[in-house]
Amino acid sequence: MKSCYSILRYVLPVVLVVTPVTTSAVIRHVDRVDDDESRCEDPVNPGGPSLRVIKLENTLKHLFPPQSDGLPEYVKYSQFMDQSGAVNTDYSLYNTFPVNLINDIPVGVEYAGLSESALVFPDNPNRIQPINGCDGGWLLFYTDITEVNSKPLLMTGLESIHDRVRYNLCSLNLVWNRDFTKFEITSGFKNIVGVGVALGAVGDFLMKVSNELEPYWAWKFGVSIPRRKRLSEEEYNELDQICCPAAMDNPTNPCWGEATLGVNGSACETISMACPGKISLADAKPCGMWKRINRGIVGFPEYGTYFMFPIGDKYGNPTPYFDNYVEILKNMSGVHEVFYGQDEPCE
Repeated sequence: MKSCYSILRYVLPVVLVVTPVTTSAVIRHVDRVDDDESRCEDPVNPGGPSLRVIKLENTLKHLFPPQSDGLPEYVKYSQFMDQSGAVNTDYSLYNTFPVNLINDIPVGVEYAGLSESALVFPDNPNRIQPINGCDGGWLLFYTDITEVNSKPLLMTGLESIHDRVRYNLCSLNLVWNRDFTKFEITSGFKNIVGVGVALGAVGDFLMKVSNELEPYWAWKFGVSIPRRKRLSEEEYNELDQICCPAAMDNPTNPCWGEATLGVNGSACETISMACPGKISLADAKPCGMWKRINRGIVGFPEYGTYFMFPIGDKYGNPTPYFDNYVEILKNMSGVHEVFYGQDEPCE
């Protein structure tokens, strides 16, 4: 079992993060909002990054989703990664792993990822985006906990960032499709130094990682998706009542229905504007925005699938889902602080 865990320690890092192109291990790529309640801590290990530690409730002050005109509106959200299945209980790194090959598979320590505006995708005709998983676009648990939603953690957040820097795991590539409704994560395991290049190459072959925009949100933003993935009109309308309930308060609300989100300057520009108020944790279950899918070699079923939920819009405003994830992490799991790496040493 220990040998299996040692492999999973590197084979199951999962995240939705888009950050600026960089070759350095850690970079603080934007100026964060001044926050007297945050603090800087010196590197835990030699050669590691300084840490910016923040309270869970202040997360959106330190995440900066993109505002670039070169990106579609549905990409411009900070996302919560529901690896443990606290929101959508049908999917997690646990109950979608094939035939229970390994019991009690530990979940990751990532809290939230975001899309960052430093890259204008149309300038990159191949839509290949290098990302840096050790900077401010990738938040980790600072609170030293052992489980989330009653699921054991893979490692602590401090152990995670140390290993990522030590084994050159900070850099990944995202390969987007033409309409930015899907991206694959590549080159993740070939960068592993500590466990050997051969194992890294095997990992990249055995594990194909992708993230896909969910049909409801494609419908809501007016994005065309393949016919085989489309839902019925009845299903779309039912999800609209659940995932954006404020639009139902007024039958003439312009934010109700298809292709109403993402119009700049309108009352429905963002999810935060179009769907104010709260959504209960139970109601949020079918409202994941992106689906994380792990696939193996041809013929091997997908595994470790889970959903990501939008918690903040491009202006840093919380969506109706933000309070749910504070509840999951703080009240259910005891996470009070998160952190990200930064280049600058502490003063």
